[in-house]
Amino acid sequence: MNGYLVSFMGSTASSRSTARRVGVCSLALGTFVAIGTVYSDKEELALDYYGFDKESYSEAGQEGLDQILSGTMFDIALPLNALYFQKTIMANQMAQLGYDPTSAAGKFYADGALPSPIEESGSPIDMGLSRVELGGAEYASLNCFACHSGVVNGVVVAGLASNSVIQRPTELTDVRGNVVRGDNYGQYAVWNLAASLADPANTGLLTTDEETPLKELMRNTTRPPIQAMPWWTMKYKVRDYWYGDGNPYDAAHFSLNFSIGNERVNDRHADHVADTAKALAFARETHSPLFPDSLDAELVKTGEDIFHGRRLPADPSTYAACVQCHGEYSKKPGAADYSQPGSWVVNYSGSEMLRNVGTDPSYSEVIRDFGPVIEHLAKLAPYYEAQGTPELTPVDKPLTGIGYVPPPLVGVWTTAPYFHNGSVPTIEAVLNSALRPEIWARDPSPHAYNLNSVGLEFNSVSAQNYAAMEQKAEAAADLSRDKVDLTFVYNTTQFGRGKQGHTWGDSMSNEERMAVIEFLKSLSGPDMPPATPTQQAAR
Repeated sequence: MNGYLVSFMGSTASSRSTARRVGVCSLALGTFVAIGTVYSDKEELALDYYGFDKESYSEAGQEGLDQILSGTMFDIALPLNALYFQKTIMANQMAQLGYDPTSAAGKFYADGALPSPIEESGSPIDMGLSRVELGGAEYASLNCFACHSGVVNGVVVAGLASNSVIQRPTELTDVRGNVVRGDNYGQYAVWNLAASLADPANTGLLTTDEETPLKELMRNTTRPPIQAMPWWTMKYKVRDYWYGDGNPYDAAHFSLNFSIGNERVNDRHADHVADTAKALAFARETHSPLFPDSLDAELVKTGEDIFHGRRLPADPSTYAACVQCHGEYSKKPGAADYSQPGSWVVNYSGSEMLRNVGTDPSYSEVIRDFGPVIEHLAKLAPYYEAQGTPELTPVDKPLTGIGYVPPPLVGVWTTAPYFHNGSVPTIEAVLNSALRPEIWARDPSPHAYNLNSVGLEFNSVSAQNYAAMEQKAEAAADLSRDKVDLTFVYNTTQFGRGKQGHTWGDSMSNEERMAVIEFLKSLSGPDMPPATPTQQAAR
């Protein structure tokens, strides 16, 4: 279908104004709207939606949500009639595939696509697509929710990184090897763009088709997978991403996520930065849903003390207090009920330092190796200085060293699988490395979630069975069950997918570990304010 893709950079693309578009804004924040009845890849897909209520955001946040849904963030679009044509083709393959790839449940199974709550039944537009008008014709364009609306425990959450999306290879991402649900390779599109800049100091964001050493570097780099962080953690950070780059207010930096090099890219850039600033305002205002089960108040208090180092485990041989990396959490004045999640003040400053806790270093090493690409991108500064618009300069200055930014743990109950590469299915296994499976298959249902161990429901897979699955998938057609089923399986022996490191909880007793988990469950909901500058200074 790539032949149908068109660029609308520089064009006037207006959003379709319909009651269905407004419908996404009427979803009550925290009040779930169900679609369908029961999950199966052959039946209706029943999901609820959280965080899409426009009226619950500030004026800036509302404008940001509108911007994301406008379909104009990305500079390519697909004619809507092409999507309907593709749907017809796929429907004809139903008997061969053994499931309906055009139903909401079938699309979730085959692609990890989530249904849009504002589209009519049978529409080819899913959560990650928006309708746009161009020259009197309807198109579909990507929007941010393709990768930044995830499903947890049957609820689609705005700003949660998708752990179901399947990012198949494109020229932009250049995905290689086996793809697992939730793998995010979008950041490599940014690095590819940076490596392709022709003469950034003089021609800005214009790219070249000529072969260059930087393009060769990108082509020869094996890309490890990464899991995106939830948007709501941006409000606590000075630097975003696992490698510590991009201030959450730096729209020029984040605009590169949506840029595609062509002859209009420089003309479009100022508007693109302005659009990105709007989207970032919404992203910073998102928040996690509350943990859905009751909490044991005494267990939460015990876990709080262990987390903050105020109480040592009986065996502290591997223990290190979580507060050292992941921030300090204090109950708000007057919030004395520990059985209820939320109402914690978040005092976090961990985004300004990489921490090497022994987790898989592959992604960090790749960012280090991209040093020449980062230097090339820095040459944009004189171009924008000469234009009199230095604020439009996309700046990339990752923290140096091997390691990752330890994230704040607000809403951590929603963010499985864990670690930067998604190699660990549950928080319990994060805190007990002996429980981490080598090869594991997640439950395919979007409703399957373990609220005790906190994370994905899964089964271990033997190396022999995995090899057999892989062999069948290699010989199978695209979208066949053999090929699709492999995307549910995570193999920690593969490049970039290691499960090692972060063994601080190994010497805890099971009771102590579950107390920490109970505390982590409570770090959720809309009432999780960042600490004031005075509180941060006191820490």
